[in-house]
Amino acid sequence: MKATYILILMCILGYVIMLYSGNADNFINYYGFSGENLIQRPWVIFTSIFVHANFNHLISNVLVLLFFGIALEKEINWHKFLFVFFTGAIIGEFMSLIAYSWNTVGIGASA
Repeated sequence: MKATYILILMCILGYVIMLYSGNADNFINYYGFSGENLIQRPWVIFTSIFVHANFNHLISNVLVLLFFGIALEKEINWHKFLFVFFTGAIIGEFMSLIAYSWNTVGIGASA
């Protein structure tokens, strides 16, 4: 359960940092995932997971992560849970490159 709580905390922290960045749109465009951003800033493959557009987006991702994350982490242990979480997020990001234009920014932990 600790990994789930840490991921939730990281999502909340990412949202709080975005709020205090001074310009949420610039923050999202810089740390969000897109083909262009991936080429320029490869770390967006991870930062985009913890950026959320608004409070409702954050809460919906946190609640799903809370309920499913705790159950899954209990079943398969925290190592495998983190592997599933990050693998799902990264695959979701790359699938977005197929569905959206190269410069469309995606954020959040939904995948």
